[in-house]
Amino acid sequence: MARPINGVAEISQPPRGARSHLSGELYYSFPDINLAIPDANSEGVQYDFYVDDDVPIADLAIRLDISHTWVGDLLVKLEHPDGTKVVLWNREGGDTDDIHQTFGSGGIQVAGLWTLQGKQSRGTWSISVSDEVTSDEGTLDGFSLTIFPGAVPPPNTDYVDVDTSEYRQAGFWWSPPDYSASWQYRLIYTPGTQTLTEFCPTGGSYTVVDDAIGTLNEYYLAGLSSGTTYSYRLCTLDPRSGEASRGVTGRFTTLREPLPPTPRNLSAISREIFGIELSW
Repeated sequence: MARPINGVAEISQPPRGARSHLSGELYYSFPDINLAIPDANSEGVQYDFYVDDDVPIADLAIRLDISHTWVGDLLVKLEHPDGTKVVLWNREGGDTDDIHQTFGSGGIQVAGLWTLQGKQSRGTWSISVSDEVTSDEGTLDGFSLTIFPGAVPPPNTDYVDVDTSEYRQAGFWWSPPDYSASWQYRLIYTPGTQTLTEFCPTGGSYTVVDDAIGTLNEYYLAGLSSGTTYSYRLCTLDPRSGEASRGVTGRFTTLREPLPPTPRNLSAISREIFGIELSW
């Protein structure tokens, strides 16, 4: 459940926000807040509320209802209990009136919201609204927060390069999806041209390279067959949960080794060089 906390603004609130479960989703509603947004004040207003439910965040959505005569003046932020702040509205919209929008899942996509995925939901959250320019005023009428709980698979790598310039080897290079995270990786590969549709498994019919890769961004496979096509999938792993991304798939063919020269008949060599015929 979620309950309001008197924060920066002097407000009077019901004891807790309306909350319901919708197909496993956690929905927290705070209607009729009606907080005045001071004009040309970068501190603005902040509404704090506490979420009792302690679940990992797979995705979320924030519905904002703000009355204002020039929404291009407004800066709106959502703050997670650990202090992570996400800008929902950054002075867009010009002289348009009012904001009645959903941000995140099912609404306007906000790049920063992915930083909240995988975090726990419990704690004090806040919504802050500030008016950065003079001449217009408004109110934070209300808002709602929907949390979709669940484990979050890590993102895929941006690209994978495979080098097959050495016999019986393949070198893999990839870009980490997020340089601030200590992702691990799992590489599966198998001879043939089939598509590896499974997420990176820990066993079965595939050859698995797991902890040896660790947090590096390159790996070499050796002892492969010459001139052979392999299918592979490279997955990103979350070391905390063990969850794997869908992964990047592809194929590579190892360099074919040249055949050794065919031994020539000794009698033919002697005849060619010395003009004599050997026999025994």
